[in-house]
Amino acid sequence: MITVEKPSEKSLLSFENVSFGYEEKGEKVVILKDFNMTFQQGKFYALLGSSGEGKSTLLALSGGLESTDEGSVKYKGKDIQKISPQKYRKENMAIVFQNFNLIHYMTALENIYVAMGIMKLEKNEKAALGLLEEVGLRKEQAMRPVLKLSGGQQQRVAIARALVGGKDLILADEPTGNLDDETAKEVLRIFKKMARRKGKCVIMVTHDRKVANEADVQYLLKNRRLEYMNENTLHKHAKE
Repeated sequence: MITVEKPSEKSLLSFENVSFGYEEKGEKVVILKDFNMTFQQGKFYALLGSSGEGKSTLLALSGGLESTDEGSVKYKGKDIQKISPQKYRKENMAIVFQNFNLIHYMTALENIYVAMGIMKLEKNEKAALGLLEEVGLRKEQAMRPVLKLSGGQQQRVAIARALVGGKDLILADEPTGNLDDETAKEVLRIFKKMARRKGKCVIMVTHDRKVANEADVQYLLKNRRLEYMNENTLHKHAKE
């Protein structure tokens, strides 16, 4: 693996000399070796690659769902294993899934209330509706059971849920995989807004180059190596 951006005091999330692998048929399969990378606030990142290239591993390590064999993954300079992965996930980061992972029998608003409860926040209708409005859902839609919403609307609810508690790090696992092209573009615009206007760090994994092209910073995972693709200037799309 190559080094991409050295960790610094400004890093929100950093991989420092990380190695990770798993056992398969009695042999060690190495996914990452001496891997270094930095993610900053205010940027929308895309990790592009086909299945088996390590995208899911990077996301799992970023979310504290896996621990490294060697090295460390740090959030604001602190090893997330020492923070406690459970506390880290509860207080500092959120994941947006391809399949939305909403509570189907509840309304969009009630799904936000559940997230507020997990964060030990007071149930606040105005704040919850504000988050849903921020991702483009009206009050009428907020009151519907999520199964009566379109796929794109359900993903918006999932993004609004990720915003509960003001977490700085948003991980997105193939978030447009179940959406048509136009709806996918709308969801990606929301991620851009979250990064550029709200100062979030959004890290998305995808196998779709068109989707990756919408990010500010793109990396390609190929043959278990990471290659820098390009970085778009932020001011170019500041009004999006």
